[in-house]
Amino acid sequence: MSDTYPANIQIGGVVPGNLLEGLIDAIAEDCPLGDSRPCSSREGNRHRQEVAFVSKNLEDGVLQFTNEDAENGEFSHTEDFCVKHGIAFDRQCGYWHEFNAEDVTFRPSDDDSAVPLVILRDFQGSEIVCGDTVRKATDAILYFQSNYDTSDRVSDWEKLAKGITLLREACPVFAEDLPKFQVEIVLDISL
Repeated sequence: MSDTYPANIQIGGVVPGNLLEGLIDAIAEDCPLGDSRPCSSREGNRHRQEVAFVSKNLEDGVLQFTNEDAENGEFSHTEDFCVKHGIAFDRQCGYWHEFNAEDVTFRPSDDDSAVPLVILRDFQGSEIVCGDTVRKATDAILYFQSNYDTSDRVSDWEKLAKGITLLREACPVFAEDLPKFQVEIVLDISL
């Protein structure tokens, strides 16, 4: 059995209506929902319950859930579902005192190349970066700086670009703000 830690997840962006039930089921796998989980087998009732569920858990325009006993401080079913279906989310592990916690941010891309950004945190909650990568980046930038006056060679500019790339690898740019949660309803009115 794995350890449990408090965690929270915020879900945003446009979710096609046909994925809402699957998203709610994934959330229910990761987070005790009690009586608030939509459960009606009748389609009209289920949709009303889903709308009520979303409304109840919507804060500042995004769906928000907290689990004080999240397995490994994660929402693994929800995160997997969101990545698979291109749904934006931010997840924070609320406990970092005895282990290195991780925060995860995911923003989908048009070409399906997006991957979740994982940020490790130390026991004080500070971000952890790879020292070796930062040293390589610093060396590349210092090399460029020492040759700047005579630097008209492409290779020197490439070293600077490599240094910047390595720094971005060690300290990625934080994702844009989580977009507001919306459910996209598609009506089939074929006769």
